[in-house]
Amino acid sequence: MATFSAALRHVKEHLDRLVPEDQVRQLCRDLGYRWRDRVLGPAVTVQLFLLQLLARVSMRGVGRVA
Repeated sequence: MATFSAALRHVKEHLDRLVPEDQVRQLCRDLGYRWRDRVLGPAVTVQLFLLQLLARVSMRGVGRVA
């Protein structure tokens, strides 16, 4: 049986495959979003945002257990 922590770890370890950079860039282009090539481009920004959301969800679970 899968646990939440194992699923969370899997997503964190494979985020670049689950949210591929080329797909994020293409979606941004399709939506008319423009950006300069920087360290925090659209794909990295989306991935970091998702990691923040996952951290919040996991921390909420910890608070309920305690």
